[in-house]
Amino acid sequence: MNTSSFPNASYRTSRLPGVLALGGVALFLACGGNTTQPQEDEDPVPTSLTITPEAVAFTFVGERRALSGRVRDQNNAIIEAPVTWESSDPSAVTIDGEGLVTAVATGSSLITATAAGLTDTLTIEVEIVAASIILSSGGDQDAVAGSPLADSIIVTVRDFGGTPVEGTEVFFRPDSTAGTVADSVVVSGADGSAGTTWTLGSAFGPVELVVAAGDAETEVEALSLIHISEPTRLRRKSRMPSSA
Repeated sequence: MNTSSFPNASYRTSRLPGVLALGGVALFLACGGNTTQPQEDEDPVPTSLTITPEAVAFTFVGERRALSGRVRDQNNAIIEAPVTWESSDPSAVTIDGEGLVTAVATGSSLITATAAGLTDTLTIEVEIVAASIILSSGGDQDAVAGSPLADSIIVTVRDFGGTPVEGTEVFFRPDSTAGTVADSVVVSGADGSAGTTWTLGSAFGPVELVVAAGDAETEVEALSLIHISEPTRLRRKSRMPSSA
């Protein structure tokens, strides 16, 4: 074909590569224009271990709390990893393989968690608190005013779990008219017991002795009697009417 008879043919032919190029650019931009290769997912790498909760304290024997160890990777995501546990003083606090801690006695223990080559620690304090005071003996006594009761007042201090509390101060507090006690402060023994003797005051009738330990408190009652002398008794007896 003679192109000379078509004056615009050469011009149209020369524009074709440019049009194709522009079309390719438009398609490239429509696809996002990203020439980088997709990155492969990173393998999680354990970077931190944290014991939760971060604070634990016990107030009675047998009290329990579950701990957990959270392992996080380089992206701060939680990952699964086996955790081992250890207590520095099992006589105060024990811990099992599942992270369950139990109070055994007054004291403290450093709990250590280990996972994926990482460690974290938590100190747990055990301070036994008196929750109740039980009268063991010496209740419901009576004596002449100003005289000591025949039996000592013995109480037992227990914690919230019902275990006897050893080594706690027990206070015996008679009021101003109830008399005096031999020992106003007694440290409880291994069985949680503490005692004192009570001498009644000059008041007559029911009197009370307050016993306290920690936040616990109880009252012991006694009856203070009027002293009647022997001559008075004889006179009263002689005045009784004789039987017919």
